[in-house]
This record gives sequence, structure tokens and C-alpha cells, in this order.
Amino acid sequence: MDILGIIGVIGIGVAGLIWLGAIIYAIVKTIADPAIGGVLKLLWIIVILAFPLVGLIIWVIAHDRINASIGR
Repeated sequence: MDILGIIGVIGIGVAGLIWLGAIIYAIVKTIADPAIGGVLKLLWIIVILAFPLVGLIIWVIAHDRINASIGR
């Protein structure tokens, strides 16, 4: 494997770790959010896990709107 191949593998690994961290952060914030009820928390976690890219983007947008609507 040449140096560009090694750099590519490392870059993908780092990006994957950052993405995994973002998903874990979203799940923890969802569980800890008192504005979201029990069933809705479960649905959000399912969406985040089932659709990692789209689910995380939707969570970021919706989470900000939920917090803005309750004055946080």
C-alpha cells in the first residue's frame, strides 16, 4: 500500500470516529432532554440509528426548533 492509500484509510477512520461521536452525542442529548417524552425519545433514537446521515441532520434541525419553542 502506498502513502496515499494509508492516508486515505486513516482519514476515513478519523471521519468515522467523528461521525460515531456525533451520533452518540445526539442520542445522549435526546435521552437527557426533559422536553421530549418517553415514546418520542425512543422514536428519535430509532431514526438516528436507522438513518445515520439523514437522521442526525434532522435531529440537529428539529432539536434546535424544540429548544427555541420552549425558550431554551
